[in-house]
Amino acid sequence: MKRIVATTIISIFISGVMAHGRVVTTRKHLKVNEAQVAEAATDSKQDTLRDNTLQKVRLSGFDKPLRSKREMLFVTNNTEYELKGVILECRYYDMSGRQLHQRTITSKCNIPAGATCQVGFKSWDTQESFYYHRSAKPRKASGTPFEVKVRVAGLIIDHPKVKDATTEK
Repeated sequence: MKRIVATTIISIFISGVMAHGRVVTTRKHLKVNEAQVAEAATDSKQDTLRDNTLQKVRLSGFDKPLRSKREMLFVTNNTEYELKGVILECRYYDMSGRQLHQRTITSKCNIPAGATCQVGFKSWDTQESFYYHRSAKPRKASGTPFEVKVRVAGLIIDHPKVKDATTEK
């Protein structure tokens, strides 16, 4: 009996809300603070990286030997920020130019501005049968060489300190 009463009350409530129609969630007569907008537009340290910041990060020295579970490369940070991570887009090709695999990797790192560090990540080659054609040649000819094209798709940095108008006194 209690179940029937509860179900009836809930269905009456839902039908009342649906019959009411559109729910307005915006406030009317809001004003824009032009001074804050102008200050934010001229602030050089915002939450997005503009201009050619991605091109300032250089990748080099890719390596993935046969039977390796990891891939490695060097990341040179020529930006003004300390990098906390890099987002890499990798495309793998056989030696005839046919694409074997494609993926996007987010790799955590701590690379100060102006420094170069080695970054490693899990290999796409789960069967460990491929090797990068510029890596050390395997002793046995059982492996398959591949070419890779890697580009920086994004950067992870600490959010710069931004003034909050609500906490200022």
